[in-house]
Amino acid sequence: MSVTDYESFIQYIKTKQLKCAYLLVVLFSAIKLRDAEGTFPKERLVDFFIEFYKIREKYKLVLNKECNPLQSGDRNATIQLINEKPLNTLIENGILETPERFKTTINKVIFEKEHEILLTIKTKFIVFYHDALKDRNLTLNLFPDDMGLAFISDLIGECFSEWQLYINDIIKSDASKKLAAAVDKINIQDLLKYLFQSYSLKTMNQLLAQFHMTEEELNDYFNGDFDYSKLPILEQIQAPVRAPSPTVSEQPGKAIGAQFTDTKQIHESIKTSEHKVQALTDLFQQMKETDVEEDFYEAKQKALEESRRILEGKPEKKKKRFGKFKKLFKKKPENPT
Repeated sequence: MSVTDYESFIQYIKTKQLKCAYLLVVLFSAIKLRDAEGTFPKERLVDFFIEFYKIREKYKLVLNKECNPLQSGDRNATIQLINEKPLNTLIENGILETPERFKTTINKVIFEKEHEILLTIKTKFIVFYHDALKDRNLTLNLFPDDMGLAFISDLIGECFSEWQLYINDIIKSDASKKLAAAVDKINIQDLLKYLFQSYSLKTMNQLLAQFHMTEEELNDYFNGDFDYSKLPILEQIQAPVRAPSPTVSEQPGKAIGAQFTDTKQIHESIKTSEHKVQALTDLFQQMKETDVEEDFYEAKQKALEESRRILEGKPEKKKKRFGKFKKLFKKKPENPT
């Protein structure tokens, strides 16, 4: 089956016959890693692949020896396996152009529909493991009847959740390093990956909505042609006192974002390339972290609930758009005189 558009891509994921989950792991990783041109770093993809199977072993979700790529303990052997099986299959099916690049048309589809595609891969992954482990349990009686399918579902959900958190941490860390190194030009895709661990139309629109800017204005901002008086939002954000991110170089004793005390000072400072990185990273960091932090166990619980929803065939819950950022943009009431 050759993939040419969104519909055929989704159908491909849903109907692909799998003996092992290699293809799903590689495809999910490549989509998360890809850049604007559709390329993805091969070494990082291998890291993600190996980490998934390490986590899978920890949760005792090994199906059989044939689907255990880490048994040799040789990274080069794992790379060869990835090249020979999932990557070659994705090239043959019209999704990849090369082992390190998506086809241009497919990359455009992913940019526009990344959330839906990743959710479809995750659903396929959960159902694949659920069915395989259910059959194995019936044959070997691995789990007591009173634990049964619910126990299997929870294991799968926890495994996938831990892997996703690992992926997002690495993507954010890599983007952070690129932002810190940027001097003459800031790459928007790095900011999106730093903020949302995703370069897609959805996250681009989220960024634009939060700053009340058009895409043209945002591009002008990064190119140094933006009218800085159009950023009144900067003086409204109240920065929480937090430990600085690795990309932020701030004055001692100041909270994140507190270096700038008035709009004029902000506008003057932000005009230089070095302050673009600092100011925007500070602001986006606040948006990302203020009032929406969650620890690892909260994230895992959400993933468990999502796994159960998928297996029960319930529709995805609609999220409130931008609700979590509302208080960032509220002006403080003036003190009565």
